[in-house]
Amino acid sequence: MGIRRSEIREKVTNAPQPPEQDSVDPTAEEVALAAYYRAEARGFEPGHEMEDWLEAEQELRTGHH
Repeated sequence: MGIRRSEIREKVTNAPQPPEQDSVDPTAEEVALAAYYRAEARGFEPGHEMEDWLEAEQELRTGHH
């Protein structure tokens, strides 16, 4: 006999779904640009490069500006 279409549709409909992603992986270019703007807003004060990068990356991933 075989599996009926309604059985397949039910299995597909009830299949577990992957969790929704709350974040997006930005490209290095996007992070660099966002980090540059953070540094610019601070007057390019040295010593905050890593902080600028990490905060820009997090900002882009979560969409919180």
